[in-house]
Amino acid sequence: MIHCFIRNRIYSKERYGTSEMKLKISLRMTTFIFCALAIIAAVLSFINTQNVDLKIREQADRMENHNQCEDKILEFSKASDDLTTATRHFVATGDPVYMNQYWQEADESRHREDAVNSLNALGISEEERTLLKNAMEASDRLMETETLAMRLKADAVGIPESQMPPEVAAYVYKNGEESSGPEEKGQLAIKSIFNNTYENQKKEITDNITSFRSQLYNRKTSENTLSNSETMGSLNHMLVYNFFLLLLLLVLSFFLLFFVTTPLHRYYKSLKNSRENSAEPLIPAGSKELQQFAESFNSMVKDLKNQNAALLEKSRTDGLTGLYNREAFDLYIKETIEAHGGRMALFFMDMDEFKGLNDRYDYLVGDRVLTEAGKKLRAIAEKNSGMAARVGGEEFAMLLPSVKTQLAAQKTAEQIIKVISEIKPESSRKARKDFPVSVSVGVLLWDSQADALPLREVLHRSDLACSRAKQQGKGHFKFYYANDSDLQAMQYTQEHEQQVEDEMYGALARREFEAYYQPKYNIETGEIMGAEALVRWNHPTRGVLSPAHFIPVFEANGFVVQLDFYIFKKVCRTLAGQFKNNEPAVPVAVNFSSRHFANPGFADEIRRIAELLSVPPSFLEIEITETVLMENWDETITQTCKLREMGFSVALDDFGTGYSSMGVLQELPVDVIKIDRSFINRDLSEHRNAMFITGIVNIARVLNLRIICEGVETREQADFLKKNGVLFVQGYYYSRPVSEAVFKEMLIKNKS
Repeated sequence: MIHCFIRNRIYSKERYGTSEMKLKISLRMTTFIFCALAIIAAVLSFINTQNVDLKIREQADRMENHNQCEDKILEFSKASDDLTTATRHFVATGDPVYMNQYWQEADESRHREDAVNSLNALGISEEERTLLKNAMEASDRLMETETLAMRLKADAVGIPESQMPPEVAAYVYKNGEESSGPEEKGQLAIKSIFNNTYENQKKEITDNITSFRSQLYNRKTSENTLSNSETMGSLNHMLVYNFFLLLLLLVLSFFLLFFVTTPLHRYYKSLKNSRENSAEPLIPAGSKELQQFAESFNSMVKDLKNQNAALLEKSRTDGLTGLYNREAFDLYIKETIEAHGGRMALFFMDMDEFKGLNDRYDYLVGDRVLTEAGKKLRAIAEKNSGMAARVGGEEFAMLLPSVKTQLAAQKTAEQIIKVISEIKPESSRKARKDFPVSVSVGVLLWDSQADALPLREVLHRSDLACSRAKQQGKGHFKFYYANDSDLQAMQYTQEHEQQVEDEMYGALARREFEAYYQPKYNIETGEIMGAEALVRWNHPTRGVLSPAHFIPVFEANGFVVQLDFYIFKKVCRTLAGQFKNNEPAVPVAVNFSSRHFANPGFADEIRRIAELLSVPPSFLEIEITETVLMENWDETITQTCKLREMGFSVALDDFGTGYSSMGVLQELPVDVIKIDRSFINRDLSEHRNAMFITGIVNIARVLNLRIICEGVETREQADFLKKNGVLFVQGYYYSRPVSEAVFKEMLIKNKS
């Protein structure tokens, strides 16, 4: 894999060698330059946008100013015309209403003065101001003429001064008109406003206003032209800067496309096409940063591949012997079968009494022995083009594809046994005598093409052959034969144990384990005085199974601890229900494995369960066997003493089959001894057998212990026990173990 990766990398360099000669453009620096230019262009564009906006607003203000000037000058002209009209109506009719209207308009609106002041405020030119002044002076002269005409007319029609407007009443004749008569004054009034002089004064006002408007128009046109030119200039500048911004954006887009997006897409496709442990190298391209990324990534992938290869090799190697482990060996078998097929030999080796070697010396010596064995087995495997592996603590396996005959396999097995026996344990601690090192070998010779066995079955068969070899003694080998009855029995036992282990947890969860009760009878009265709880497995397909079917397996794997407590709780719940329903109840004995007595809290847990379910300790009896007692003497004595102090009864089961003696019985904290069925099943007519049971009864009486004899199956046995003073019995003669419901019915009938 690593060689392929290096080869691909060299090929990539040859194929894309020119790419490494390309200029490395820094993405960071290029982005900085683009951003700086964009900011400058944006600022300039913003400034010109503001200038354009200012020019447009100035132009609008200027237009508004010109329009206002136009309106004001028209207002001035209209005010002059309105006053002339009012004067002529008064002179023509003599109606004082027109005279009052004239001065009312002149006093209230002051049109001319307002118009002139507004025009000055709007900022007119000096020439325009002169024209406006001339028009104003001409207007004043015209008003004086109009005032004379109104005074003459007012005097002509006989309007008293008190009824004249103050301006008219205050007017003083300058050419002796006061001496003229009313009719003459009327004619003079007409002549004063209907003559060339008056018209010339009106014309002077009109000419000045026309000239003012012409000057205003020309100035407005000139200013608008200049403003439009400046505005267009600012707009052009803004467009130039905006175009520059767009150009920068376009260039930046092409830069990102060719130097960022395209290389990233290539990297993505390369990674997507990569498979596990065969990642393609990334071809450096694009910006400087992306090229550095690709180079760093390729370096990282190379390092990771090397590390993974080293870790894979380490994970498949046994740390002590240097041989391959079980996982690697399984893979080797599979690959060898696929690659070669045909006949081959598998050897399964188990060091004999290796625990004894460790106990005699120490574990360091044991490790050195295993290491030496690994070296010797590897030499044999390499010589025969095969592989050796350590598949367990002191178990080895070897596959030799080149060994195809039984004779060759036999020679190889003998060679393995010989080289292992040459290993001598060495230790600084002197042993009493040498400990011989030996190995048992199981050999499977099979045709992988004709007999396509699963990998698990291949190893299992060689393991079975090894187990059979160990039964023959140390340093033996055994071939696997499908028709070997001993191997078949061993295979059945292993398969049975595996099946039981596979089903046990599910069975407990589904409550398939039940408590069956075997009554204990008073042999004289026939009354049920107690019972022993015995576990049964109500299997969904195989029916009710006895303890012999599964208890040995549970004892070996430790599941018996859970099962014992499960049955104990069921018994307690049954007793609690009997108490609650006022049903007859008797003490029940429950068997417990030796594993419990290694737990310092065992007695406390028994009491906790009984108290929780409200069952008096006097209704519960704990049964232990002689084997349990002798294996864990101190712990068992401690726990049984605590149980008796708590009020529970303790029974010694299978009495007489183990190591019990008079001295032992004196020290045992038990209340009951149960005579094993093996003594009852003997020929009781023989004096020796009868005296043995009589002796046990006498010993129990001396020690004040109750006796129960189990396994009573015939009337003769019952009569013999009754004759020899045994008061309590249990067995098939009285009742087989029955379910909870049947036992309750038996109690009710027995107690009624």
